[in-house]
Amino acid sequence: MNVNEFVTIYSGGNYAAPIWDDYVTYVLELVTNGDFSNGTTGWTAEYSAVVSVVGGQLQILNGGSGGGRTRAQFTTIVGKTYSFKGTITNLDNSSGIQMKLSINSNLDGAFFNSSFNTTTAPVIVTGTFTATVTTTYIGTSSSGGNNEIGYLDNVSVREVGESVEGRDCTINKIARLIS
Repeated sequence: MNVNEFVTIYSGGNYAAPIWDDYVTYVLELVTNGDFSNGTTGWTAEYSAVVSVVGGQLQILNGGSGGGRTRAQFTTIVGKTYSFKGTITNLDNSSGIQMKLSINSNLDGAFFNSSFNTTTAPVIVTGTFTATVTTTYIGTSSSGGNNEIGYLDNVSVREVGESVEGRDCTINKIARLIS
């Protein structure tokens, strides 16, 4: 169907078929400082975790016997679908580190728990979810062990949209008249 056949615009006493132009709306990154280029800004440590940025990654030191956690919060729209990704690395090759998504700020009752990465190789975690609340949390949890260290990097959450030239975006149409 040719849209120009069905749309007529009246302007200044003249009728004209519109010219349709594409414009692109890029999807915004929802996680603040997911690349940790601004230190630990936007990230909260909990359950005895001590966080710092080392080599451009968030280092999570489990400072006690419980599972240390770190998290960031972001705003979602109920019913919308989002994609997420992040890289988790376990430094000490013991209990491991996992990525979590939750509607709870302490990450309890997470609706997504990755497998624990118990190797020293980085693991990229990806997935999608549909929001059920307006505030969602993403972060990590260690499985325990005092002084165990894990890393988090390249954390991203975006509303699912079309992909054009490798960039997430939405293509929209806008009409204009030929003068």
